[in-house]
Amino acid sequence: MLAIVIPFFKIDFIEATLQSLTSQKNKNFNVYLGDDASPNDPRVLLKKFAVSVTIKYKKFEGRLGEKLLYEYWERCLGMIDHETWFMLLGDDDILSENVVDNFYKNLQIIEQEDINVVKFSSVIIDGFGKEFTSSFKFQQVESSIDLYIKKLKNESRSSLSEHIFKKSKYETCRFYPNPLVWHSDDMLILQASVFNKVFCINESIANIRVSAKSISGNQLMYNREKAEATISFHMELLENHHDRFSENRKAHIYKSNDVGI
Repeated sequence: MLAIVIPFFKIDFIEATLQSLTSQKNKNFNVYLGDDASPNDPRVLLKKFAVSVTIKYKKFEGRLGEKLLYEYWERCLGMIDHETWFMLLGDDDILSENVVDNFYKNLQIIEQEDINVVKFSSVIIDGFGKEFTSSFKFQQVESSIDLYIKKLKNESRSSLSEHIFKKSKYETCRFYPNPLVWHSDDMLILQASVFNKVFCINESIANIRVSAKSISGNQLMYNREKAEATISFHMELLENHHDRFSENRKAHIYKSNDVGI
């Protein structure tokens, strides 16, 4: 079964996120919402949507997200009960109504191929929910390394909310503790896939919200931290996982490190 885990702090868009879950054609999933000591209480909204989907809520003591975001994600994932697959869904992102349905329709193939990571197509939306990118299309099975190189070359994009992971594989690698969790999602995809196969579903869309309220969308803050985190992540790949990358792929990584900080 599938767990959809939502690390919650911002109240601004959570209603739209929950609405996208209640609109799923296939409701064979449980929702876990971990509250990072938010000043905003989501329980009235949760009661409204709990009529359609199972939602388990926990308010944590002490806010981790400000300084140790990856540890906050990990304790949210610690809420999962018996489910064998999970999605870590941003509290401002929206899923198309067929995401869960298409996951289950392909699950037999995914398990037969021993694949641990599933990727959906995505589009970027703004703070008003308006799309301002098109979606990328992928082959049904792609190499996670190839997908990351495509991202470096702006031929693809990637975020946590457009992926489903096998829980048992996540438990062997956890999150890469980079500042702002910048590239922590990329490392999880690479390691959970064993630097190998990702199953891609083009027919479903994850709408990834990029706004001034998000780390990725804030163009005025964190630029130095993001650049330093990128270099740190790439050095980790080149020093400790170099045998996974061809010389051509290494060249793309070195080139992307040529940023001013």
